[in-house]
Amino acid sequence: MTEEFRDIAPELQPFVPCSLIDGRGWGRILDRAGGLPGWAAVASAGFEFRLIGDASADLAVAVFPGSALLDYYVARGKAATPGSAAMSLGRFFAQATGSEANSGWFESAMLEYDVAVAEPGQPIDPGLFMRLVHHRPDWPSLPHPGILAATMANAMGWTEDEKEVRAVERVFAALPPNCQIGQIGAMPGRGLRAIRLIVDGVESEDVSDCLGRLGWPGQTGKAVAVLDEMGDVAPVFRLSLDVLADGLSPRLGLELYPPEQRKGFDRWLTTGIGDWRPIVDRLEALQWCLPDKASGLLDFPGLDKLFDERGVFVLYRGINHVKVTIEADDLSAKAYAGLRFFRLESRQ
Repeated sequence: MTEEFRDIAPELQPFVPCSLIDGRGWGRILDRAGGLPGWAAVASAGFEFRLIGDASADLAVAVFPGSALLDYYVARGKAATPGSAAMSLGRFFAQATGSEANSGWFESAMLEYDVAVAEPGQPIDPGLFMRLVHHRPDWPSLPHPGILAATMANAMGWTEDEKEVRAVERVFAALPPNCQIGQIGAMPGRGLRAIRLIVDGVESEDVSDCLGRLGWPGQTGKAVAVLDEMGDVAPVFRLSLDVLADGLSPRLGLELYPPEQRKGFDRWLTTGIGDWRPIVDRLEALQWCLPDKASGLLDFPGLDKLFDERGVFVLYRGINHVKVTIEADDLSAKAYAGLRFFRLESRQ
């Protein structure tokens, strides 16, 4: 019988500080995502740790062409109710990696399960975040922004919205020079329909101008203030924007990285506690992170070998980024951590 994520989770729990995910938090994760194929789910996964409040986290899993996890979602989609989000997601992966018109440019995706605030037994469909590859000679050109927006809506099982497509196109067109959209995503489990765009390449001194060009309706001064507070310890950042049919949402995320990640945003495998301590200490000093969660974050990165009757396994844990979210007068912070679990050797 194929192992599920719930079968492997007990082996992972001792390596995640309980201040970040406690027993109830693990229960929420397994209630929604426990049926994922075990080894495929933890081969490259992640947690979104809340830095204030309960010890709960959301779960994200990476999907690549040719992976067992992609095959799982394709098969799940074929068995799902026609018109459902599960069917739409499975169809997207089948098309993106097949011979259909929108294949050829899909490199990888993250599926995010919003479980930390969900009620027990509440059905939940994962959000989809696609990495967009730019300026690589060996890679196909990206589709037009309108096609990307329509593709995302179809993958979520949403009815295509022409106003939403045009809103996404306007953001792409208004980007300042040297900026680009690094990821596009959507979260069908949330009450507000939106296409999320992650903007790379903005310099701190250009934030006000950039947000003005994009038409962000929030308080630009608050975004600048956050970057001023964090800039000396986290000089690398990205903007996370939610695009609605009638324009940008006032919600804004600031994804913050240590200096070592200036040359790439997915280098959590190469940073350690020393890289993250100044950022975590600053978050705690600003009261954006509780002291026990700060200690848990600094205890999280590590590399371990696990031994059992099935063989030898390597478990790597690292922090990828922290995100400070501004919405009206509210401010909150999360830490996004990566997990890699793979078989080193098998016992005969």
